[in-house]
Amino acid sequence: MKLAMAQIDMRLGDIPGICSRIEEQAHLARRQGATLLITPAPLLMGIMPGALVDAPNFQHQMLSALQDLSVSRALHGISCLIPMVVPVGEGSVFEVALLRDGHVSPMRLAFMKFKEGSPFAPWTPPVFDIGDIRIAVTFDLARDIEDIPPGCDLILSFQVGGLNIIDPTSSGVAGMSESGFPDLAREHRVWIAHMMPIGGFDGAAYTGGSFLLDEMGQVVAAAPCFEEGLLVHEVQRGLPSEPLNEHLLPHFDRREWLWEALRLHLRDTVLASGANRSIVHLRGDLPSSLVAALAVDALGPRNVIGVHMGNEGARTPAEEAAESRRSAHVREIASTLHIRLVERTVEGAAELPDRDTPEQRASSRRLREGTEGLCLEDTAAELGAFPISALTKTDYALAVGNGALTGFGMIAPFGDVYLTELEFLARYRNRISAVLPPFVLGLAAVREAMGELLDRAVEGSYRDPAYADRVGGLLRSLEPSEVDAALEGHVDRGLALEEVPHADDGNAPVAMLFLLVRRGEAKRRRMPSYPIVSARSFSELLWPEQLAWSDLGRRGAEALTADELADAAVERYQESSEGEMGRMRREIIGLIGGMMGMSSEQVDSIATEGSEERIVQEFQHLQERLRGSQRRRDGGSTDASDLLDGIMDSRTTYPFFSRN
Repeated sequence: MKLAMAQIDMRLGDIPGICSRIEEQAHLARRQGATLLITPAPLLMGIMPGALVDAPNFQHQMLSALQDLSVSRALHGISCLIPMVVPVGEGSVFEVALLRDGHVSPMRLAFMKFKEGSPFAPWTPPVFDIGDIRIAVTFDLARDIEDIPPGCDLILSFQVGGLNIIDPTSSGVAGMSESGFPDLAREHRVWIAHMMPIGGFDGAAYTGGSFLLDEMGQVVAAAPCFEEGLLVHEVQRGLPSEPLNEHLLPHFDRREWLWEALRLHLRDTVLASGANRSIVHLRGDLPSSLVAALAVDALGPRNVIGVHMGNEGARTPAEEAAESRRSAHVREIASTLHIRLVERTVEGAAELPDRDTPEQRASSRRLREGTEGLCLEDTAAELGAFPISALTKTDYALAVGNGALTGFGMIAPFGDVYLTELEFLARYRNRISAVLPPFVLGLAAVREAMGELLDRAVEGSYRDPAYADRVGGLLRSLEPSEVDAALEGHVDRGLALEEVPHADDGNAPVAMLFLLVRRGEAKRRRMPSYPIVSARSFSELLWPEQLAWSDLGRRGAEALTADELADAAVERYQESSEGEMGRMRREIIGLIGGMMGMSSEQVDSIATEGSEERIVQEFQHLQERLRGSQRRRDGGSTDASDLLDGIMDSRTTYPFFSRN
C-alpha cells in the first residue's frame, strides 16, 4: 500500500477551499499510486474550535462538503482520512472521517457504536483496513499504543498540540529521535506515520516535518519543514526498507524553529484578516526592529510599513539629542529592511505644560503614549494595514504602559517570548542576512529595553514617587536575564517564590516582580493576541482580576499541603482508637481476672506487661478450666463456656458490653 501525507496549510472555516485543496492533493497522490491520503488534524476546525462544535449548520456544511468530495473523480481508487472535531454528548472529541467508495464514515464514532456493550474501552483507537494493511488511528500515540489491537500494520499518528519551544518532540521529524517513536515502532513491530500540520491555527503554530517510520524504527520518508509538501511512500510489512541518511534529516535548533514558527503564524494571521499589508511602530529599539524584520520575512518588504512617531516635546539638549538619535535609528532600520517609512508627529505634544515632578512626568508620558496610540490606529486604518505589536512576554507579565505600547496592534508575535530571548533571535536572523543594525544587537540593547519596561511598570503601578523609587531600585538590582528567569519559573513552570532562580539572593525583588504580574491581570486580558510557543502562556494561566494575594514567600516555614493535614488527621484518629481499644482490653482482663480469682496486682501485670500472645494463652487456660469443671458437673449449664467463647470472639470485634 502506498500512503500519501498532505502537509497543507489552509484558512480555518474555508470549507470549499479546503475540500478543493484536498481534491487536488488526492489527484496528485493517485497519480503516484497512493491508495490512502491523510491530512493534518487542525485543517478543518483547528484545535480549539469552541462554538463551531455546537454550531449544527457548520457541522452540516462540513459533512455535506465531505460527502460531495467523497464522490469526486479525484477520489476514485483512493481513500482519504480527514480529522475533525465532532460533538459527543455534552462534550466533543477528535474524529477522523474516512472517505471511501463515495461514503463518509466517522471512524471513531462508528467504532464506539460497533463495540458498544463489549469489553473494549470507548476511546480505543479505531481500526480499519485498506487492502491488506490494517491501520489504527491515534491523536496521542504514547497514551494509546497499549490499547491498539494486535495485528495492526500501520499507526497513523496526528499531531494536535502546536510548537512548544522547550520540547523538541513538537517539531516533527527534527525532534523525532527524542519522541520515542522509533522505540515504539521496534517494540510493537509496526509502521508509524506521524502527520504534522504546517502554519498558524488558532493560537498554535506548526512547522511541518511529517515523517514515516518502518517497523525497525527507521525514518524512511520525511516531508519538508516550514513549507507545504505531499509525501508519498510505500508501506511494506516484512520487507527491508531503505532508511533516509540521518545526516540529511533536519535537526532541531531552538532559534530557527521559533523564528520560522512565528513567521508562519504571522503570515497566516495577516492573510486571514483580509489585509494585504501590515504596519509596525518603529521605536529604534530591539523589539520593534525585530518584529519588523519578522514581518518582512513573513509578508515581504513591499507589504510592511513602518511608522515613526516624532516627539517634539523635548525640553533639554540631552532630550533633543536622544530624540534625534532615535529618529536616525528608526530611519536606518527602515532603510536596511527596505520598507516604507511613514513619519507622524502628534499635534499638540509640544504644547504640553512643563512637568517637573516624577508624578507629572509619568502623567505626561501616559498622555503622550495614549495620543500616539490613537494616531497609530488612525494611520493603520488610513493605509488599510494590519497593525503588529512588538510586545514581548515580559511586557505581558508586567502589563505596563498604555496607548501605543500596549493597546496598539492586533497581534504580538513575541507575546509568548521573553525579552532576553530576542537577542538570540536577532543574532540568528542576522546570520542569514544582516537585516538589523548593530545598535539593536547585544546585551546593551536588551538592558535598555528592560530598563524602560521596568520604569514604565513601576510608573504605571505606584503613584507615590518615594515608593515608586524604592520599588524601581529593587527591580533594577536584577539583570535582564534574572528578571526573565524569575518570570519563566513563575509563569511557565508554576514555581513558588523560594524555588525560582535568583530568589536565594534576596526574595524582595522577585516578590515585587510577582506582585506586578498579579496586579496586571485585568490589563493583560485587553492586550493583543499572540501565538503560543511556550510550555505555558498567559492564555493558559489566569488569575482572578480582583485577587488580593501575591506570592511573598513562606519566610522559612515548611510548606503546608492538604495531603499532610489529612495524614495528621488520620494519625490522630488512630491514636484515639488505640486508646479506646486499650481501655476495652483492660475491662475484659478485669472481668476475666475476677472470674479466675486473680488479685488486682496480677490483673495489672497482665494488662500492662502481657503481650497479645500471653493474653490469648490466659484466655485459653481459663476456657479449659471452665470446660473441665463443666464436664464434671452433671446437667450443668454451658452459659460460662458460651460467655467465654463470646469473649474470645471479641478479640477481633467490639465486645458485647459498653465501653463503660
